[in-house]
Amino acid sequence: DYEEAARLLDQVEAAGVPPASLRFERAALASLRGQTDLALAGLKELVAQDKENVRAWALLALLTSAGRDPETHERALKALKDQQGSSPDVRLMLAELYVGRKDWAAARGELEQVVRMNPRQVRAWEMLVSVDFQERKRELAEDHVRILLTLAPENFTGNLMLGSFQYALGQHSLAESSYRTALKSRREPTVLNDLACLLMLKEGGSEEARALIEEALAAQPANPVFLSTRGELNLREGRHDEAERDLQRVLELAPGNVQALLLSAE
Repeated sequence: DYEEAARLLDQVEAAGVPPASLRFERAALASLRGQTDLALAGLKELVAQDKENVRAWALLALLTSAGRDPETHERALKALKDQQGSSPDVRLMLAELYVGRKDWAAARGELEQVVRMNPRQVRAWEMLVSVDFQERKRELAEDHVRILLTLAPENFTGNLMLGSFQYALGQHSLAESSYRTALKSRREPTVLNDLACLLMLKEGGSEEARALIEEALAAQPANPVFLSTRGELNLREGRHDEAERDLQRVLELAPGNVQALLLSAE
């Protein structure tokens, strides 16, 4: 509740806390409310007075990361690099920013430093797994997933990636278990679809597969992958009219979709 947060900040200030001490909190609130220009103005004023304010530099870098203010973005990155020293938290912030820029090599460099400093930093291992995936480093990803799940057995990213590896190896029962564990943490539509695809292949799994793919489509109605999954399920169940509607919709959204073309030909 942003209004409540603003009211609480006003109360704190009225109680005697200097307004300058609340600049970061007010800038962060403005950012959350979509008042980016106001947030940027507050953050620039803050770092001009406190050049070592890591939180302010990090938020400033984040808000300018989409090309909004390249000069300020580079200044913020430089400030964070200058202050990273032996701080894994600053390195983790930098890694998040590099991931946002799709600079996978730079992100990996920061993350490897973080896990050397703190081998139990779960977020760093999560991000390393994602960077491995982006760089198609399968063996590294498998090693990092093992470490991540040793630290956090219920971790969403770790179980999702483990399930993907198991599915690729034809270990469907293990993949099903991993996907189910991931979904305990987050009802991510992509994982709902992956599990539905698995259950379609399993005797007696169609009913649950349908519930899962309907849940995924409720979140993303125009996702061609999900529509294709439902189209295949409809074909398997002999619901040909519904299958045709789904597959035609897939081809409207993604002309040339090979799977939809093949299923339409059946």
